[in-house]
Amino acid sequence: MWGDEPEPEPETENPAKETELATAAMNNQLQTMERLIAEGVSADAKDGNGRPALHLAAKGGHLDALTLLRRHGANLDATNADGMTAFIYAATNGKADCAEALVRAGCNTSLRCKDGETGRERAQQKGHEAVVERLAAVLDKTS
Repeated sequence: MWGDEPEPEPETENPAKETELATAAMNNQLQTMERLIAEGVSADAKDGNGRPALHLAAKGGHLDALTLLRRHGANLDATNADGMTAFIYAATNGKADCAEALVRAGCNTSLRCKDGETGRERAQQKGHEAVVERLAAVLDKTS
């Protein structure tokens, strides 16, 4: 009957476009990211290795890409196979701006990767003093 046929579901999963978004986040290509999200690619897209776009932006210290993904609803506490979160990547790699932005956005800083360490502990071990100091300032204010 006319009008009884269900509307086709929008395409929600496209591995090639998800990988493209994750790669764009890794390379801080904001226009590409905006275009892909406008086309319906999730802000939680992962690359071919299962790494969420937010992780790649945080690891590279790309605050603009990280902010764009957050604005479009990326899961702040998503983990990969190693239990890593975007916050743990930012802290481990000395990306103080990204680590602080994630904390201010409400990420869970107590999550531990498979090695059993938090992002703050990893930053301390690696000697990333700027990260440790910024986290102390932000976390002390929110406690």
